[in-house]
Amino acid sequence: MNNNPSFTDGVESPEDAAEGGARLARRLPRVLDIAYAGALLICLVIAVYVFQSVPWDTRLSDSGRTSSRTSSSGMTMPALISLAPIALCVIWQARKKMKPTASDHQGKVRAYVFGLLYPLAVVVGQGYVAYELLVRGGALPG
Repeated sequence: MNNNPSFTDGVESPEDAAEGGARLARRLPRVLDIAYAGALLICLVIAVYVFQSVPWDTRLSDSGRTSSRTSSSGMTMPALISLAPIALCVIWQARKKMKPTASDHQGKVRAYVFGLLYPLAVVVGQGYVAYELLVRGGALPG
């Protein structure tokens, strides 16, 4: 049994729900800062590995069908691989400056989900671009 005096057959009192929502709101910035910092660290490690493994003139064509490593169309490797960490930093700083607008529990949960989904998507995108550049640059068989 729960020794909590406000425990009433599994139903939270409004005071407990408000306290839980306040606790969730206090933890949200710290959790998101950790997620963004971790994603930035992963993106930077991937970028350093690609910078060391792929020739600087490697291009990734727009259509993805060009087999030449140095085709004249497409973006260069430094531009592609540095895009994700820069975008992550910009969004992280913009998110820190925004005021929290959600006061209900569902809004806070939504902030957690979308706040954690963006760094994950950036890391997955950086991994995909790195894989394509590594294959195009000859560092990986493909």
